[in-house]
Amino acid sequence: MYVCFRRPFPVLFAAAVSLGCVVVDSRPSNAAIVHDEAIHGELSNDNFAPTVLNFTLGENTVIGDVANARDFPANTDVFRFVVPDGAVWDSLILTDYRDSSPNKDNAAFLAIDDSDTFPYDSFGLDEINNANPAFPEDAFIGGTVFGGGGPTNPDVGRDLLPRAANVVGAGYTTPLPSGDYTIYIQQTDSSTGYSLTVNLVSAIPEPSSTGLLMLVGTAVAIRRRR
Repeated sequence: MYVCFRRPFPVLFAAAVSLGCVVVDSRPSNAAIVHDEAIHGELSNDNFAPTVLNFTLGENTVIGDVANARDFPANTDVFRFVVPDGAVWDSLILTDYRDSSPNKDNAAFLAIDDSDTFPYDSFGLDEINNANPAFPEDAFIGGTVFGGGGPTNPDVGRDLLPRAANVVGAGYTTPLPSGDYTIYIQQTDSSTGYSLTVNLVSAIPEPSSTGLLMLVGTAVAIRRRR
């Protein structure tokens, strides 16, 4: 398990989407499995060379397993993806969590950065936990433990994206805008299997209330003239 502390400073990232936008849900009925380690092979364990995944609008599911990150070689999962122009990252749903160890600590760690790499490995993350100033917490935008703690795994079905914005890291507001993102997942105790679903949706400008009134007024005037 990786223990994180609550971020003591205010959120530093401004809202990613302007107030004149509305998120339109475009998720399909069934999430597309973009990568399953049992089928497509192991995800990268190199924070500087994440596995590149091709996400599209809708639900994109990644299924993997991580073990003790302090073993050599470390068994962590690091992958990157792009939120395309005109879209936003709306949610990060934990759709499954399996702890295969007898200890069953039910707590892995997930972190996010708005980059095509992640700045730390498990050693660097431990140094943050030890308050080492050489490893600043705000080098990535967010992170959180996940799994739930207990046999029923209460985190399954929950959106981890807003939680990661407020536990560790520089902070951000949701939804996250278009651009590069990297997700880093580790476990420093028992072996853990997980399924995560990244939901990307369109961001469409919403007409202002004044604009709508003017449009309605023009339509009424034209109808009266006719």
